[in-house]
Amino acid sequence: MSEGPGEIAVSTEELRNVGRRVEYVGRQMVGYRLALGGMQTLTYPPATSASLDLLKTEWQAGLERLADDMRSLGQLTVAVAPDLRQGRR
Repeated sequence: MSEGPGEIAVSTEELRNVGRRVEYVGRQMVGYRLALGGMQTLTYPPATSASLDLLKTEWQAGLERLADDMRSLGQLTVAVAPDLRQGRR
């Protein structure tokens, strides 16, 4: 692998492996989001309960977005690795 000015050498197979691992972690995050849904709620004053429910909802939504982004990033990395080998960008 030769490098030109401003370029770095990349092992496309290792890049694909990293992409697959990132995609796997994204899939695993769905379980974390579901685990939050199963948390028991204790009896709190109404305002506290409402705030905690909102926080739980926001965490679940955030984890779902992060999981989707990680899966997409992993898939994209796997998809572009062959193009890097051929010098395409």
